Amino acid sequence: MSGQGIGGSLQRQQSRTSADAVRFRSVCSCATAEEKRTDARSCPTGLTGGRLAPTDRPPPSAPGVDRVATHDSASAPQRRYPGLIFAAKTTASGLLALLIAFTFNLDQPQWTLLTVFIVSQPRQDGLVFAKSFYRIVGTVVGAVMALVFVAAAAQERIIFLGALAFWIGLCAFGSQYAQGWANYAFVLSGYTVAIVGIPGALDPSNAFYIAVARVTEVSLGITVTATISRLFLPDSFAATLRQAIASARTGPTDYALAVLRSDGTMAGRIGLLKQAAAIDASRRFAIFTDREIRRARYAIACLCGALVDVAASAQCLGSGVHELRKSGHIDADLRRGAADFGHVMAWRAGGIDGPLLRERLATKSIRLRSAFRPAASRSVREHARTFATLDRLSRFLDAVCSFAEANSALNAGRHSVSSCFELTSPNDLRSAVCVALRSILAVVISSSFWILADWPHGSSATVLATIATARLATMSHQVPLAIAAALIFSFATVPAFLLIDVALPLASGFPAFAIVVAPALFACALLMAREKTMVIGYMAGLLFASVGGFQNRMVYDPVGLLNTAIAAVFACVLALVLWSVVFPETPAAVRRRFVRAAERALAPLVAAQPVALAEFESVMGGALVRFCGDFVATGEQCDVCLQAGLTVLGASRELVLLSESARVHLLAGTARLKSEVAADIARCLSELRRNPVQVPAVLTATRDLVRHQNELALRKAEMDHPYARQQREAVHVG
Repeated sequence: MSGQGIGGSLQRQQSRTSADAVRFRSVCSCATAEEKRTDARSCPTGLTGGRLAPTDRPPPSAPGVDRVATHDSASAPQRRYPGLIFAAKTTASGLLALLIAFTFNLDQPQWTLLTVFIVSQPRQDGLVFAKSFYRIVGTVVGAVMALVFVAAAAQERIIFLGALAFWIGLCAFGSQYAQGWANYAFVLSGYTVAIVGIPGALDPSNAFYIAVARVTEVSLGITVTATISRLFLPDSFAATLRQAIASARTGPTDYALAVLRSDGTMAGRIGLLKQAAAIDASRRFAIFTDREIRRARYAIACLCGALVDVAASAQCLGSGVHELRKSGHIDADLRRGAADFGHVMAWRAGGIDGPLLRERLATKSIRLRSAFRPAASRSVREHARTFATLDRLSRFLDAVCSFAEANSALNAGRHSVSSCFELTSPNDLRSAVCVALRSILAVVISSSFWILADWPHGSSATVLATIATARLATMSHQVPLAIAAALIFSFATVPAFLLIDVALPLASGFPAFAIVVAPALFACALLMAREKTMVIGYMAGLLFASVGGFQNRMVYDPVGLLNTAIAAVFACVLALVLWSVVFPETPAAVRRRFVRAAERALAPLVAAQPVALAEFESVMGGALVRFCGDFVATGEQCDVCLQAGLTVLGASRELVLLSESARVHLLAGTARLKSEVAADIARCLSELRRNPVQVPAVLTATRDLVRHQNELALRKAEMDHPYARQQREAVHVG
């Protein structure tokens, strides 16, 4: 990797706004002359040979932002007409894949068209490559297992279906423990056994050829789609990830300024948490983006962990600064603290890097703490309150420094920094078992209906029900998706019938075939390109490819088309029933999953075992980030639940810090306050577990937790205050 690292050379951007410049000058007014001279020396030379002030310098970019800008300028049509370009590329991929399948007279050309729509759905090329890779892996594993099942139990229908149900349930269970697109490979290896195995069991002599056809035609669709996606006006997922990382740089500094203005609200902390959740989710899908992003995945994970640490360390800080402002004793103290935030702004503007920011803030913290002396006009408790707030301020700035160092390491191409940690995504055994149970029930119910009703297309219904139920395990909003799919399949059957069984028989040769089919493919892909209509286009495209039965020599069967559409609707309705009745994935279930993860993270702390702060925040922060990503409720309930989760994280973090203190067990009253904080944490988690959640009760529990946390911090500050230590020493000597 080059000396510049993944950051590359910085692009000159427009200077910061005048408001930011004024704010920066005001908070930097207390910096020493030597620090200002060092800041000036750290600024680069401009194009005219003069020095750029820190406020005139653009913030350092995220990994490869300079290359992203060049790529975007080179692909202006992609930015201007993204939907039309995606629809054209998907249509071309589908037609080319069908042409190759027709040319080589493959057995199931419709599988190539289905694969084109499936792997195109992420739209951006890095995601297409990742999904394509894991689709091939899952298809090969599933095809091999299908041949094993056919060879072992093709003549015993009950044993075969039982083995099929067990395998699909096992794969669905494993998908809950996999990350990124690996969970897609798990569920695909499960339902591929149904796609290959059920027709193979009905015709064992052709089972091997069905498996080969499945692997061949899926690979063909993947190859064509990935090639066209990469070569023709690519829509880079790496660019999206880099821009998200670049925008996350301003979050901690904006919140730091809000804290200084006594305006550090919970909404700002929730915003940091959502930024971390978005970047962490993108990082897990970035394995096939480009080489530099792939190498920087751990550094990006550290950046997400640092964002969560900033949000957790800001607990009670805004209210503490506000109390100091009301007390009237903080003029000189707050001016000293303002210089600390001035250094943060200097880092944001690019004047200093992360390690230098930590060095500056460490010096300031020592100077700030040594400036406090007991005064006759202020009681020990008032001094302790100031000391506690500044102690929190110091920890908050330390978390901002960790974020700055992680950002600098990412831009410089370093693997990590010593103080960083990676968020650990929690695994939940109960949720995994529920997913496996739904998948097993889908096979059992659909195959039983097939056998009892003797439906000719019952095998198709069983396969589709298995696919729908297992695939929903890797998605969110399962019930609304199942409802939408059932409605779309029902309404899209009529236009599909008119196109396939009325218009298509009039065409002769592939050019005429393409003229008839291309508008339908383009319309579905165009709907897929828009976020609001993506589900409609995707489901309509899948139905069109499934009921079309495209072959080199077409055989038109209107009754077969109608039965396939009915089987698709039946599969969606069955998946809907299973996901809405059998342990439904409701907001209450998501809250309970977070509570279980939080209780596991807090278990060592409750048992008075030694806990490292980085290890604890890795587990607890990962649970909270997943909770933020999975929680589908909107409005006040969502904000209140996230607020409670963040408050639990912040209070637990303070308990971990107290457990690391050597003198904490000697402080009078500390044990009682720690017990009250632990009890309030348990109460908050208990309120989150309730269904329906009671917003007033959650808010009351959160306020009590914050109040007891403040009392605990104040008690520790009183005992740590120099005047209190002098009194204890005097009593001890006496």
